Amino acid sequence: MRIFIDTEFSDFKNPQLISIALVDEDWREFYAELPVDRTRCNQFVIDNVLPLLGRELDAQCSGPEELHARINAWLLPLEDKKPDLCYDFEGDWILFSQAMLNQVPAWLTPVNVYRHIDPLTFQAYQYVNHLPQHHALYDARANKRAFNPAFIRDDSPLFPKSR
Repeated sequence: MRIFIDTEFSDFKNPQLISIALVDEDWREFYAELPVDRTRCNQFVIDNVLPLLGRELDAQCSGPEELHARINAWLLPLEDKKPDLCYDFEGDWILFSQAMLNQVPAWLTPVNVYRHIDPLTFQAYQYVNHLPQHHALYDARANKRAFNPAFIRDDSPLFPKSR
């Protein structure tokens, strides 16, 4: 069993979690948003992430404790399946761990699937479904759709660096 995660956050330098999404292989979804301190957000986040908040009903959490409880409640039915938590960016795993108040269940295995996410399938899924990028739920859905264990992403440059 795989669970695909995506997060949105304030800034790369000192990230504050803004939203988090989990989508399992059966398309069961979790999505939550936290209160945002705009003063901690970079301009990209202000322009591209914050306008997308509030689209999902009942997503707003009062704070970290409520978020932790909601994630735990969503994950608990999956315990016997010993799922992999699939992320494509190390920061997602770090922010998930923080959202879990550093009490990640031992039966949940983190797996970096970046190299197995087909970027063309990811973009096509969002395009066909009219979903903007930089919304945690939409990106988690796209990651699930674009995941292919047989696909190996090669981000090496086309031309080696000259000396």
